Amino acid sequence: MTTGEILEELRRDAGLTQQQVGDLLHVGNSAVSAYESNKAIPPAEVLIILADYFNVSIDYRLGRTKLRIPWDAYTRPLLQENEACTVEAVVSDLLSAAPDDRAVVCAVLRLAVQKSKLESRLTLISDKPRRKRPKKESL
Repeated sequence: MTTGEILEELRRDAGLTQQQVGDLLHVGNSAVSAYESNKAIPPAEVLIILADYFNVSIDYRLGRTKLRIPWDAYTRPLLQENEACTVEAVVSDLLSAAPDDRAVVCAVLRLAVQKSKLESRLTLISDKPRRKRPKKESL
């Protein structure tokens, strides 16, 4: 996606018009239209305002990543009982590990995600009301 397409998607997902985004940025809706159609490049200050407003990272806003998560998610603890365990710290540790160790961590992570998805599906299945079968008439 282009940076303009990303801006348009963010704006539409938030239910905003180009005029409303223009008001936020103190520019006209024609400027927002130019940003969305890639006819103009927003200045850095505008990119920061947009990223903060839509709660995404600058890298997402610029199309450098597909991870649509807020910047503070990188620094927020992943585990309540371990304040030092953040996405930023885990990625840093992973990048400093040996290639074989990285492969093991990636495999374990994939398995954990698959397990969580399977458990979610099983919970949905077990929570569904069961249909009662009609009683057979005796002869």
